[in-house]
Amino acid sequence: MFYQWIHITVGMDMMMYVIIGALSITFGTPWFNTTPIVRFILMMIILWGATAIQVIGIRKIGRIAEWLFILGIALTVILLIISFFVYLAQGHPVHMVINWHTIIPHHLNGTTLVAFVPFMLAFCGGEASAPHVKNLDHPKSYSKVMLALAATAICFDLLGSMAIGMTVPKGEIQNSTGFVYTYGKLLTSIGLPGDLLQKIVGVMLACGIIGELGNWIAGPNQGMYEAAKEGYMPKFFAKTTKHGVPIRIMILQSSIVTVSALLITFTSGADADFAFNVSLAATTAQYLMVYMIMLIAYMVLKKKHEDYHRMYYMTKNPNLSIAIAILALVITVVAFFVTFVPAQGTAAGLRGIYVETLIGMCAIVSILPLILYHWHEKWPKE
Repeated sequence: MFYQWIHITVGMDMMMYVIIGALSITFGTPWFNTTPIVRFILMMIILWGATAIQVIGIRKIGRIAEWLFILGIALTVILLIISFFVYLAQGHPVHMVINWHTIIPHHLNGTTLVAFVPFMLAFCGGEASAPHVKNLDHPKSYSKVMLALAATAICFDLLGSMAIGMTVPKGEIQNSTGFVYTYGKLLTSIGLPGDLLQKIVGVMLACGIIGELGNWIAGPNQGMYEAAKEGYMPKFFAKTTKHGVPIRIMILQSSIVTVSALLITFTSGADADFAFNVSLAATTAQYLMVYMIMLIAYMVLKKKHEDYHRMYYMTKNPNLSIAIAILALVITVVAFFVTFVPAQGTAAGLRGIYVETLIGMCAIVSILPLILYHWHEKWPKE
């Protein structure tokens, strides 16, 4: 539970970098994205504003976040893909050729493998739906639903990436601003007022991610609140507002985000992509740590407690289940170490800082839960 809570702290930094990148294009203020002190101040306004608004209640925040997601993320991605198809239909030049030699990596090295990091993160979190299996009329259909969702997500990922890679020259793409910048280039190419529309898209995207940010502040904190009530955190954190909001845990989380934002933002200097890449890799690495623990726990469960009643079985053969879990664990461990490879384009002087920052963050989040667990017997339950 702790790892699922802590990983999103750095993930929030990544979200805020994208918000600021989008707004820098919308308002024509690139210094939003390249001046560390300005970037940090904007991050604090977004973060603490989103934290403060949580007092209205979790359910209301959930509904607001849902609408912001539809408006700012789902709708903009669909419109991007439609615009991309129009671009291709009109016969415009493409900046990325797709064939056997370009679509499949023929040399597996650090530079190639690290490109998978954002795709790994895109599929992290799917396990959050697993507890709902017990509510299904046909639990056996769960795996089919998850496969269908994964296939849909892969299609949207591929089409969105192709829309950016094939319509914008490689040298003009930035990770934190690429989506909005692509809109401007793409819409102008197909005969629409791209400069105006990209500003509108920038606002929509920023609103969508702010909604997601609010959701991430509200969601995982509920689990930590339950842990605090059980005595796994000091009693101080087992308190809520009159609307049932665990605001003290939210403030703790936002304080951790502030520290990580301070570290990453001022380490990166004017290089907005470095800050984005570090926060992306750190979020992925910490989430993969969750999966390593989950997979090991699953193998122990299958080996020692096979007689426990379950609503859903991946397979009734325990040996096959463990074999699949071992394969998943090997892939996860490899993926974990890949995240420590500096992203392509990282300046030579920042490559060491990139690795050191990731190691430091992973070390801290590995030690913290052990300290909390060591002292938890001295904290009374709620």
